[in-house]
Amino acid sequence: MSLQSQELIVSQLQHRPLG
Repeated sequence: MSLQSQELIVSQLQHRPLG
């Protein structure tokens, strides 16, 4: 997994609301 793809996943998780 490249660093770019990992960063994309992290950004998507952060955008996802908790709850």
